[in-house]
Amino acid sequence: MVRYFHEMSFIASKCILCQRSNNDQGARLSYQALSVQGVALVNFENKHCKPCEGGVCPLDEPISARHLEQLPGWKLTGDKKGIKRRLKFKDFSATISFINAMAYMSEQQGHHPDFSAGYNYCEVSYTTHAIGGLSENDFICAAKINSLLEP
Repeated sequence: MVRYFHEMSFIASKCILCQRSNNDQGARLSYQALSVQGVALVNFENKHCKPCEGGVCPLDEPISARHLEQLPGWKLTGDKKGIKRRLKFKDFSATISFINAMAYMSEQQGHHPDFSAGYNYCEVSYTTHAIGGLSENDFICAAKINSLLEP
């Protein structure tokens, strides 16, 4: 059974996930899908990003790690506030074709990666700058990038 937390814990006056007090700017809302056994699996590829203006807590490391289990090739960044993947391509044309497809998908989702590219590679990273860490949007876009790579 999945339970949704979309509120502050008023008894403790702290955000359920990040433990910020309700006086903190970033503690207005937190949303997580949790199951009785842990984090529920989410079909990220079929979801659409939601606008994020801040005011929510970033995902914590255990939840992010669980989500990454569904995203082959992706890993947490060193500071645990982002996810990244390095992709290899046959040549420059294939690299640019991927970047163009990624740009189109990013515009459709309203959530954009940081990336660097060279002749036959592209390094892509996601973080949600408005909250200073990871949101579900980052995992949605990572899943959509993985689907771009499928034959």
